[in-house]
Amino acid sequence: MPAGKFYSVLLLTGILLLLIPTAIFNRVVDPFWYYRDIEITGFNSVKPKFRRYERHVKPSVVQREQPASLIFGSSYAEIGFDPMHPALLRAGKSYNFALAGAAWEDVYCHVQYAIANDKALRQIVIGIHP
Repeated sequence: MPAGKFYSVLLLTGILLLLIPTAIFNRVVDPFWYYRDIEITGFNSVKPKFRRYERHVKPSVVQREQPASLIFGSSYAEIGFDPMHPALLRAGKSYNFALAGAAWEDVYCHVQYAIANDKALRQIVIGIHP
């Protein structure tokens, strides 16, 4: 085997040996709470940086999971409405799409997005505050 080909194979093998564990670690940690399938108390259950990226992650989660009930609004709805409430779970899966600091124009946009992209949507709860 020529030296150049040996070096290329060795380099690509080394890159793969670095990327595969990194991808597995990122999936387990799930820093943006996108996959939400592995939760280890004391390791990845609390996501302190999620707030910065929730405007990017929540639409993707809604499109992937297709919940039957969605909660919209600002921080009042985000904190005040529990997506695990039995009244919301009667229709199927439920998800809290409310975002802290969301203006009414944003809430309207989120509702329109959900209606267009969530074929399983049966129930919408909108948190209104003065």
